[in-house]
Amino acid sequence: MFDGVYSLEGRDGAQYTNPHVPVHTAQRTWELMQLVNLYRGLEPTRVLEVGTEIGGTLWHWLQNATPPALVVSVDDMASLNPEQRERLPGIWQEWCPEGVQLQTITADSKDPGTIARVASLLPEVDFLFIDGDHTYDGVKADWMNYGPMVRPGGLVAFHDLITPDFGRHVKVPELWREIREAGYPVVELFADPRETWGGIGVVQVGG
Repeated sequence: MFDGVYSLEGRDGAQYTNPHVPVHTAQRTWELMQLVNLYRGLEPTRVLEVGTEIGGTLWHWLQNATPPALVVSVDDMASLNPEQRERLPGIWQEWCPEGVQLQTITADSKDPGTIARVASLLPEVDFLFIDGDHTYDGVKADWMNYGPMVRPGGLVAFHDLITPDFGRHVKVPELWREIREAGYPVVELFADPRETWGGIGVVQVGG
């Protein structure tokens, strides 16, 4: 089951929207729902997200973690305005269900101090979502620094397997190609073959 490209036929390529979710999520609907299903199947209690922005995917990790759980968010918030940087961490705390805790780290994910702090909070990780610095060097650094923290059988997910016309700096596909060639068990989630952005790659960490 966990190897290859999920069937593309009949998939919903629309951007994720849900009136019951209190935040915008820049994801393709089918891709995100498939990832959430994989996430739930892990029954994760130790979760790390690198690249949170306004919290679209963070909401899903919090709502679907298995208590007692700790979710750690790492983001330098450089893309946000001052009001957002001040207000969002408090809003995210309000999203935590009973038994789920959230720790936010506002810092560069590549900084050695950030890596050390994450390791102290999460000596082992069930699920890692990498959606921060989309440059080749940036995403590779997150993979190299945080990937080894993921337990055997855990999952690492990468957003943006497609380099969009509006974001030519996105080089996640280059690293993803290297990961595939290295022989990791992977799943690729593409909502529609005609899409020009999105795509989620999921790696299962070996024993």
